[in-house]
Amino acid sequence: MSYSTGRPASASSIALELDPALRGSLTRRADGRLLVIDSFRSVGCGGAIGDITIRWWREPPVGDFVEIAPFEGVSLFVRRSLVRLLAAARPTLTRARLPFHGGLSISLGRPELWIDFLDSPGRWQGAGRVGAGAVQGDESL
Repeated sequence: MSYSTGRPASASSIALELDPALRGSLTRRADGRLLVIDSFRSVGCGGAIGDITIRWWREPPVGDFVEIAPFEGVSLFVRRSLVRLLAAARPTLTRARLPFHGGLSISLGRPELWIDFLDSPGRWQGAGRVGAGAVQGDESL
């Protein structure tokens, strides 16, 4: 299965949805920060695991990130290598499922595209690094 649309995807082609449970609260949660969508992958014993991450940052990321349309005035940045995937996978910004976390997560309407992406080693150069602007352990404000 492929997530290619046959044309280059741009940051504006990402139709990120906002879970109804978050509507009206994102600006308060942000408290002046912005959101950065990234990913990580770990390979071992012939298999790969990984996830799409979303974190609060105090400053815009440097490097291979693009800005996408904001939600409720909150700026959003996504790693460039994830743009095509997110443009095709119908992502939704939701509350994290772990009750003690209180942060945000990304849910995909087409999660099988993430599995294809995860199995593509060429897409992982430079991904999964936490930048200097990240707010570690502070996702729940």
